Amino acid sequence: MRFASWSYLFALSSAAVLAGAEKGPAQKRALFIEQIASRNLTEGLPFLHQSRQDPDATIRTAAVGSLGELAPVSDQGLLIEWADGATDATEQTRALRSLVSVTLRNPDTAKRAVPIYVALEKAAPATVVGLLPVLGRLGGTESAECAARLAISANATVADAAASALARWPDRSAQPSLVMVAAKATVASARSAANQAAFRYFERTREVWTAAESSLVTQLLGATTDAAARKKLVILLNRAADKPALAFVEKLQSEPALTAAAKTAAQCIAANLAGPPQVRASDSESSAKNLFDGRTATQWRGPVTPGQWVEIDFKQARPLHRLTLDQTGRNGEFPERYEVFVTDDLAKPGNVLVSGAGKPNRTIIDLPEGTRGRYVTIKNTAERVDSMWSISELFVD
Repeated sequence: MRFASWSYLFALSSAAVLAGAEKGPAQKRALFIEQIASRNLTEGLPFLHQSRQDPDATIRTAAVGSLGELAPVSDQGLLIEWADGATDATEQTRALRSLVSVTLRNPDTAKRAVPIYVALEKAAPATVVGLLPVLGRLGGTESAECAARLAISANATVADAAASALARWPDRSAQPSLVMVAAKATVASARSAANQAAFRYFERTREVWTAAESSLVTQLLGATTDAAARKKLVILLNRAADKPALAFVEKLQSEPALTAAAKTAAQCIAANLAGPPQVRASDSESSAKNLFDGRTATQWRGPVTPGQWVEIDFKQARPLHRLTLDQTGRNGEFPERYEVFVTDDLAKPGNVLVSGAGKPNRTIIDLPEGTRGRYVTIKNTAERVDSMWSISELFVD
């Protein structure tokens, strides 16, 4: 029946579609309203605008959805008001989605979201909470900075909602804003949420580390008084390879609660500053250097057969906390089962330090506390037929 209805609608003239959108049962009218957008009937825009006043939420929802596909950029202000004033949850969700669509159609990328930022920063708390989801859907640094300005507001409702929006941000562009909120928020719950979200991102997302990440972590340390949280942040600096981070953790060694973690971090950073490790592999050795080339677009690949191995030489003994085998671009190519050996003498590899099963996307290997050595060997011990083992980047903590 639904297919027949659509076939009938497609056969109608544009004038008949517009007429059908104005009269009849709500569900049938909604089908006609959707046709206004799918047929690109710009002459129907005035009707869609007027539909905001329709008493039936089904009609309002269909109309604002069609505006998302059809409306010009000049309708952005109308959609901001529509999303703010929506009384039906489905209608508001559709209005927010349409607002994002119309905003992204504006070719002026530098200014297209400015009206939304202005509206948010002038609006009443209830309006802010309703419109905040738009920022995460737009993404990017400017949207994150707008959310951060709201998160340091003295209004707890606004601050908590904005900090929550930043915590759900779809990419890493929110990290500097989260750190700023963790340091400057006046509402304690917003400050705590930002602090926890910033740490979760670093902990869960392993990417090529830069001095900018080191700076953000040191700022978080400055904004955090909890001893356990500070220790976890110091451990994150095991990833650093910049001299300011080294100087920072060396100063932290004077804090009794952080002495051990800071000493370990200093040793890790010194090892990282010595340059990329040397890598050997049982197969495709010429591409083994890709494990530490800073690019996840390149890989080392070998068959998933027992005895295949990768050997890393850090050139000096160093602390080792975690190994992350990143498989970006080859997410399903992981070791079936692995064993890890750590030693200072390849002639004496010692016992298996840790073993486990490989995982899609990333294989994360946590090492026993206090692990230290110059050489790490990761060996596959089980077969997976017709598959490969890939490592795009090997991250070391």
